[in-house]
Amino acid sequence: MHILVKACLGEETERTPVWFMRQAGRYLPGYRELRREHSVLEIIRNPYLAVKVASEPVLRFGFDGAILFSDIILPLTTMGVELELEEGVGPVIREPIRTPDNVDHISPGRAQDLGFVYKQIELLREALPNVAVIGFAGCTLHPSLLPD
Repeated sequence: MHILVKACLGEETERTPVWFMRQAGRYLPGYRELRREHSVLEIIRNPYLAVKVASEPVLRFGFDGAILFSDIILPLTTMGVELELEEGVGPVIREPIRTPDNVDHISPGRAQDLGFVYKQIELLREALPNVAVIGFAGCTLHPSLLPD
């Protein structure tokens, strides 16, 4: 079992595992080179490019986890929501959902539309068999669900 997984399960490990949020970020030469020719969404949607980005910090620094190169709002694209990742801004939804009427044009998302993410996971497991693969998710709680 990978050291990072053992630590997450509360098991004893021989050392503290290491990984960094955003470890495949702007500071790495391989990432900067890819970004000269591809947008972030192009890299995310191409599992082979995404694996290059996710693998570089692990291979360079020996981290214990490879973080999927993706974005937490990506599932919105499977629901018909048009978004772009603008340089220096972040995710931008062209037609924001602000009222209940705005929800009418949204379709249920389909997991198979994110097949490139599953392929990235498969390729990362092959490329880095001794490293845990880390994904991430996000959500927003409706204000009525928050404690007083």
